[in-house]
Formats: sequence, C-alpha cells, structure tokens
Amino acid sequence: MPDDLRWPAARLTPLEGPVGGAAASRFGGLPEVPPGFDWPRHNGRPLDHLLQIDLGELGGVRTNLGLPAHGRLLFFYDVERQPWGIFPHDAGSAQVVHLEDAAGLTPLPPSQGRPALPSARALFEPVVTVPDDLSGSPWLEGVHLTEEERAEASEARKRDELAGYSGQIGGHPHCIQSAMEVGCELASSGFGAGSSEDFASTAGVNAKREARAWRLLLQLPSRSALGAEWGSGLGVIYFWIKRDALARRDFSRVWLMLQTT
Repeated sequence: MPDDLRWPAARLTPLEGPVGGAAASRFGGLPEVPPGFDWPRHNGRPLDHLLQIDLGELGGVRTNLGLPAHGRLLFFYDVERQPWGIFPHDAGSAQVVHLEDAAGLTPLPPSQGRPALPSARALFEPVVTVPDDLSGSPWLEGVHLTEEERAEASEARKRDELAGYSGQIGGHPHCIQSAMEVGCELASSGFGAGSSEDFASTAGVNAKREARAWRLLLQLPSRSALGAEWGSGLGVIYFWIKRDALARRDFSRVWLMLQTT
C-alpha cells in the first residue's frame, strides 16, 4: 500500500472489571462534566453517553486527526432509535462534545440524563490502517494497487473481521458495507443517501467531490457486554467529521453512519 495511504490510528478496547477513579477514558457510564452542563438531546429526547476520551491519555498514540492535546471528547447517540445517518433528519442524533479543560469535572447525576450504559475502561493501542479496496474507498480512486497491496488490504480486512471490528479513533474505517464518505456529504447537506439513485443524482455527483474531506473520528462496534448493539447486533457505528471542521475544533459538525451485516 502506498505509504501516504497508511494512516495511524488508536485501537480502542474495553478493560473488564471495575473502572478506577483514575480512568478518565471509558466506555459508557456517566461522563465527567463541568457545572451547568447541558446534556445533548435530539427531538427532545436525551441521547445516550457512549464514550469519554481523555485527550491527554490518547496523546501518546498517534492518529491522522491532529486532535487537541488536552481536554475531553464525549460521544453521544440515540441508542434506542439508532438512526442510520442516511437521511437529513438524522442530524443531531449523534453528537460529540469537546470539553477544552479537564479540570474541575465531576460525574453527572443519573437523573439528568438517560440511564447509563455499563462502564468499562478504554485502552488505546497504536495501529496502522489501510483503505479497503472492496468498499470503494475514495482514497483508492485512480490508484493502481499491485497484487501484493491488494493482499495487504485483504489481510487487514480479515484481521478486523476476526476481531469483531475493533473500536478505533482515526485512520481508515473497516467498512461492513460500502464506503461512507459520499453518503456523509449527501445526508449532511440535506439529501438522501439510502439508494443508488441518490448517489447517481446531481447532488450525489457533487458530493463525490467532497469525499476526501471527511475523516473517521470514531468507529465503535457492537459489544453486548457494554450494552451496545447496533443494527442486527453485529453492526458498527462510525462518527465522521470534515477536515475543516476538525481544524476549527467544531465537533458540532459530526455525522454518524451505521452499518450492519
């Protein structure tokens, strides 16, 4: 695989057992927030807290995202309804809150949000990711892969399938279906992204030009032990953000896609 397409990422795995007080990065549970925190909502319903990332803890693991060195990222989603992200009205059903200062944060009382998902400490591991040629990755458009490079992509795909599509921050996604970047651009711009006609439309053609502007922020697979099962129970949710919004630290611009077998 060409070196410029080998993107670093942080693999996320849950550590079983009690979550210690020093574990700032964790799946589920209640996030630590500043006084007066406004719990994210969608259509009047409070969203579910999925993951809290301490950016200081993540800092030792390189990604392709250029995330801030300090603070927290809190990930929320409508676990009950599980919007797929293929319609414009799915906007806001997944949200990311960036807390720039991690000092003086305290757990939010359960009564102020939805019932908490089971909690587990999140561990980070450096990995190198490559684009998937079978998913139609926009990063491989116009790129001629050798047989050796195709074999490398195939081996990476098999490893992640065996691992149950591991959690991941940054890097190239491991898609269950087709590549998602054009769909993110379509749906976030007010167009449907659920059919071949949507992608063949004028809006779809225009959206294709913006495909490489999108970056994977978080990939989160179904994990029954954490009370998180997407789609068929074997699905994965993906938080995406455009490069310019990421540079501005505007995490209100994230878009979520759900894929399942």
